[in-house]
Amino acid sequence: MYHWVDSQHFTAQVEARGHRLSLDGDETLDGIAYKVVKVTLSDGFESYLYINQANSMVERRRDVRALHPDADPTEKLIENRYFDFTAYCGVLHPASSR
Repeated sequence: MYHWVDSQHFTAQVEARGHRLSLDGDETLDGIAYKVVKVTLSDGFESYLYINQANSMVERRRDVRALHPDADPTEKLIENRYFDFTAYCGVLHPASSR
C-alpha cells in the first residue's frame, strides 16, 4: 500500500513556514500532460513542480537561477527529472534523477 500526500495537510505545512503554493496551469512536455505547481519560498525564490496527470507523481522540477551568481550572474533554466519510482516505507520515491 502506498501513502498519498494529503494535499490540504501538505499545503498547510508549507504555508505555516511562510511559503506559497499556486497552480500555474497545464503543460505538455515530451507528450506527457503535467499540472504545474509554482512554489514560492519565503525568501522569494521560485520553483516549479511538474505533476504527471496520469500517475500524480512529481516527475520534473524547474528553476530559473544563476548557477554560480558570484562568478556569472546569468540566469538559466535548470531542470531536474525524476525516474524509477520505488516504494520505501510505503511511500514512492524516485530512485534516480538527472
